[in-house]
Parts: sequence; structure tokens; C-alpha cells
Amino acid sequence: MDVIAATIARLLDQVSDLRQVGGAIELDTVINSDSRVDTPAAFVVPIADLPNRDESFAGRTIQRVEGTVAVIFCLDHYRDELGADAVMDLNTLRAKVRKALLGWVPDEEAGEPVYAGKGRLLNFAEGRTWWSDEYLITYYWTQQ
Repeated sequence: MDVIAATIARLLDQVSDLRQVGGAIELDTVINSDSRVDTPAAFVVPIADLPNRDESFAGRTIQRVEGTVAVIFCLDHYRDELGADAVMDLNTLRAKVRKALLGWVPDEEAGEPVYAGKGRLLNFAEGRTWWSDEYLITYYWTQQ
């Protein structure tokens, strides 16, 4: 199962306030080129996979994986020099994304509910705010 694609699809379905939702490639394009970003935007990026030991006893390999994905927000705050409106907009958007993801099970057959991790400011400059919220997603790798 593609956790990133499932998370992007979930955000597209559940958070109508987002004008753009993408993955790591779209984020890279926005950051490293003059590509336009339709704000508010969110980009879902894999951060880490922590596989545990094999949990099977029947000879078939089954590994529980604790994955971390980041939802990276991009908001404009040109209308507000101090950024107070951007912070309120960001908090509202973060709450909507959290509502969409917290407790959701991306893979009903081989997964567990999503939990929230840490959040942090990435950048606040030139009329734009970048924020990252991490989500912990547990799933299983199996021998096919």
C-alpha cells in the first residue's frame, strides 16, 4: 500500500480548504523553481520508516513498520505584515487536517490508526509561512 498516495487522497477528499495538495516531487518543484503554489497548500512527504522484527510464527515474514509522514503547509500572509492572520489561518487548517487524519486507518487490512506527532515552523518570510506537522502511521510489510 502506498501510504503517501492514500494520505494525499484523504486530504483531497476531506479538506476542501486546501487549494493544492501534492507529494515530495511537487514540493521540490515549488521550492526549487519559480513554480507557482496555490495557497493554502499541503504536501505529504515521507520522513522515516522504522521496521520492527518479524512478527510471524508461520514462516511468512511480517514486519510492523512505524512510519512518519510530514504534512507540510504553505500559506501566504501578504495581507498581514506581522503574520497574526496567517497564524490563525494555519491553526484552522492544521485542525482540519488533524481531524481528517487522526484515528484514520489508511489500510484497513494491514494498518493501525494514525496518530499525531510533532509540529514545527519551517519558515516565515517573504509573505509566506511554511509549517510541518508529523503523523505516525503504522502498517505492515509482508512477504509476498
